[in-house]
Amino acid sequence: MQYYQVGPNETEPEVPEGTLWCVVEYTSHDYDGYGTALCFDGTTLYESNLGHCSCYGPDNNGWGKADHITEYSEAMEAKVTELMPC
Repeated sequence: MQYYQVGPNETEPEVPEGTLWCVVEYTSHDYDGYGTALCFDGTTLYESNLGHCSCYGPDNNGWGKADHITEYSEAMEAKVTELMPC
């Protein structure tokens, strides 16, 4: 499993079992933070909106199927497009 960081801060959220790679865009400001993670398991692309707990740091709000990648930042879209099989 490989993480690819495209945001200003690094984090490695827990990912669904069987994940091959995860693209993460995360921004942290001391006691708060936000971001998105997209993971791929070979057949399905999953997304999670990342939040931040002031005591424990980054956390995710669960995983759901991502319908398409056109609603994310250019950096995230570019990395996912590069990694997705044809």
